[in-house]
Amino acid sequence: MKISQKFLILFLAIALVPMLVVGSFAYFYSAREFRAQINDRLQGIASYEAQRVAVLNDRNLELLADITTRLPLRVQMQQYVATPTPAVQTTINGYLSDFMLENTGLYRVSVADAGGTIVGSTDPAFVGRAIGGEEVFKTGRDTATTSIFFKAPDGSLRQYLAAPFHLESRFIGVAILETSPSTLRAVIQDYSQLGKTGEAYLTRNYPDGHMKYLMPLRFKVAGELSDVGDAVAAQTRAGGGHFR
Repeated sequence: MKISQKFLILFLAIALVPMLVVGSFAYFYSAREFRAQINDRLQGIASYEAQRVAVLNDRNLELLADITTRLPLRVQMQQYVATPTPAVQTTINGYLSDFMLENTGLYRVSVADAGGTIVGSTDPAFVGRAIGGEEVFKTGRDTATTSIFFKAPDGSLRQYLAAPFHLESRFIGVAILETSPSTLRAVIQDYSQLGKTGEAYLTRNYPDGHMKYLMPLRFKVAGELSDVGDAVAAQTRAGGGHFR
């Protein structure tokens, strides 16, 4: 090989080194920027979905505030505690039926006394039931809650809304509304911004430390109320994506 050819090869090799360095830097920088853009996009979608869920939750809390602040109903409940007559119970049931007619989407509206016995309901079969040991009563006794999900006998997903009744600062019972989380489900299962593989899920932390999915999953239709794996649970807690 001629000396001139050797110099040419050496020159090309030296010239290619900085090009390779610059090219590699540009590739890794572009990849990092792309990942950052994707992450920002997902964070934006998550924030938007969380806002939509919060709006629905606020509406449910407004329903609870509506029924638990109705003075005639509270007076009749107090009256029933003092004098548990069929006439007073009929009046209570009438108030509950009116409330249910005003608010479509409710399956059942019931009220329990301070001891946890159902004293009025739009479903006569529920009257007289003792629920003092159930979560819906124990939680609703202390504060308004919208976080209790369960499966109805027909397998459909239902949601309890519960809140305490007070009259003159005295606890007199709990309002229990049974509804379908269909609108909430539609929000969670809106995958229009998540492509073919993206998924959004709503979870709840339970007192014993475990976490459950509250809605069906994209790739597991019957995934509602199933346990969340440790890895997903840790990620969800870190991102604040659970339900209270």
